[in-house]
Amino acid sequence: MNARLQNPIYRRKEKAKVYAAVQELGVTVPQSFMDFYLEFEGPFAAGSSGYQLQDIVEDSFSVLESTLIARKSFKLPARFIVLTELTGGAVLILDSQSGKVFDVDFEGGLELLLLDSLKPRWMCFEDFLAEFFS
Repeated sequence: MNARLQNPIYRRKEKAKVYAAVQELGVTVPQSFMDFYLEFEGPFAAGSSGYQLQDIVEDSFSVLESTLIARKSFKLPARFIVLTELTGGAVLILDSQSGKVFDVDFEGGLELLLLDSLKPRWMCFEDFLAEFFS
């Protein structure tokens, strides 16, 4: 993993919160997603992508909170998990069933995602992490 993540500030201290958040999301997440959030606590900024990867539960804009808001406000199906803060009218979304990560804008991208017509930006969460932290 990225040298930046070796900083002790990113080490997860309370793993039980991760399990509780995933349970509240109500979906089975890819093992790589679970492994990442059990080990690391964010949020995490990446200069190249312009996105900030949210922590699953810590911070006011967490993966859990953003996903629950998107489900309520945009009728986002439960299988989708919002990974980032809204940046430039877009978010990164993980499909918990396929493991694919999508770059979704709110000017047509959400509709394409819901129709299964949006192409993933990354084929799996591991590929997303590799590029995000490169």
